Amino acid sequence: MKISPTFASTSSGPLLAVLSMLIAGCGGGGGGGASVSGSAANNGANLPVTDSATSPIINAALSSNYIDEDLKAFNLLNAERDRCGFGKLAQSAKLDVMASGHANWIAQNNGWGHFQIAGTTAFTGVTVQDRATNAGYVPNARISEGMGGFIVVADDSRGVRGLLNAPYHQINMLRGYRDLGVGIRPPPNVPGTPSRYILLNYGTLPPDTDQAPIASTVRTYPCGGSTGVERIMSGESPNPVPNRSLGIEPLGTSIAVVGDLGKQLTVTSATMTGPGGVAVTLRAPSNSLTDPNQGYLRINEAYVLADAPLSPNSTYQVFLTGTNGTSPFSRSFSFTTTIFTGP
Repeated sequence: MKISPTFASTSSGPLLAVLSMLIAGCGGGGGGGASVSGSAANNGANLPVTDSATSPIINAALSSNYIDEDLKAFNLLNAERDRCGFGKLAQSAKLDVMASGHANWIAQNNGWGHFQIAGTTAFTGVTVQDRATNAGYVPNARISEGMGGFIVVADDSRGVRGLLNAPYHQINMLRGYRDLGVGIRPPPNVPGTPSRYILLNYGTLPPDTDQAPIASTVRTYPCGGSTGVERIMSGESPNPVPNRSLGIEPLGTSIAVVGDLGKQLTVTSATMTGPGGVAVTLRAPSNSLTDPNQGYLRINEAYVLADAPLSPNSTYQVFLTGTNGTSPFSRSFSFTTTIFTGP
């Protein structure tokens, strides 16, 4: 599975964070971990934080009008966020219009990226902000756009799984947006293909603020009980291990660690053991101060990477310690990797 992302940020009122990715699955509808390549800019790391007292995590059951592939993507992302304490996203009909419109424009014009061309077939707006406004999502809302292509597997969305194993994509997908719009379209002129374009638009409408956990909470993804976790990462942009070709020497699973908004998070130690208690080699933890690609992580975010692919359908135990602001924390949990054995 290959993911080629580009990130961009622009400002129209509040800072607008834009996320783009291209995922091409392995043949036969299978495939293993994510592979990410491309160029990138700031991934919304400098967006303002919100008051946790007025923006609690959303864990009530959510219904949607999605069907088929849209429903798979919606349910999977919500299930993974909810299980690990990041809160659910609500379906937004306006963001659905926005996402579906841009996915359709890409398919109709063999295009790519976040900018449409006026006068072309299925045109819905030049910029992300234009398309949000044209879809009726209030101007100056906080919004993020993710786009990609993936092979749909019968009971799961491997594209969502792959993005949740690329650290900069992963952390953006776990942030405190409240609304979600989904648009999925097949690529043009390829009848019967299982490949799809996917557009995910996340947003928070004023006067609402982003979701935030109860104070003194440190969350992870994956977390205790996570299953189907991707085990291979053969690329990310920017590369979290500069000067290493991830296509040749891939990484394993990415562990996201998120603390209190506005507080410096530091992971001081991290260990992982696999089947039989065998230790897994990990890269040194990265946070906003130590990450080799500055500007992608907020001060309350960090990640830990396995230095090599993990085994399929296997359970791993993780133990983390560190500080959340000035308060020490420790986390111990286990997760199980995907059954897929391919790249």
